[in-house]
Amino acid sequence: MQEPLSYFRHPGTPLVPKPYMDFGTAENLSGFAVQYRFFSPALLYLFGFFTDHHLVDFLREQKHEVPIWMYTFDRPIFAGMEDRGNHSGWNHTLLAVTTDQWTALESFILSVAICDYSNKAVFRTGAQDINIADPLWVDRNSGLLCPSTPLLPIVVFGVNGSAGCVALNRHAHPPAACRFKPLAETVGFGRYVLQDEPRLAHSVLDTYLSRLPAAAVKPDFRDINSLDALHQQSIRDAIALYKKEFGQ
Repeated sequence: MQEPLSYFRHPGTPLVPKPYMDFGTAENLSGFAVQYRFFSPALLYLFGFFTDHHLVDFLREQKHEVPIWMYTFDRPIFAGMEDRGNHSGWNHTLLAVTTDQWTALESFILSVAICDYSNKAVFRTGAQDINIADPLWVDRNSGLLCPSTPLLPIVVFGVNGSAGCVALNRHAHPPAACRFKPLAETVGFGRYVLQDEPRLAHSVLDTYLSRLPAAAVKPDFRDINSLDALHQQSIRDAIALYKKEFGQ
């Protein structure tokens, strides 16, 4: 499946090149998973507050080339990741960076937060570690799924908002985007950030959130306290930036 990557494009933002990975004649991704970390930022893009502009900022911070690879598989890996034009490319797509670049990229993405002051809401990012059926193996075996299907560990980034969360329901087959109730710690974070009205307001798209099915359980984002020191420092830096920018 090779449909146009319109889902990376947002008006007024640059497009970071994402070369297609070449898997050659490999039957699965097990060998590539040693060198690369596979991930999906789809929910962040679909929700509307993460664009390639953030990746440009990340690349500038690194001050060296960090290739971000991608591949769109024939068969869907996820469900519920259609955009407003009903394009389903995100359901089939994974991105990847080399393992030595992964910690820096993940820390950067987890440090992103925005405020929707019109709705008194704060949105942060969350990460889910999940195992999926190896999508290359599934493609190479005509969509076959069986007990011996190899698994691929990936990270899926979701929206951790004070008004609600968007994450994957890992119990669905395939894993499906779902609405979740907000986490208590994020609600508290939102109150802290929104205690004073700043001059600059950001808006987010809520149409995607409103049409997803709701889940009764909490999203299984990693607990902030379980993150390594670099991740925790990124979050502290984000809070400090808000206090500096908004005079709190």
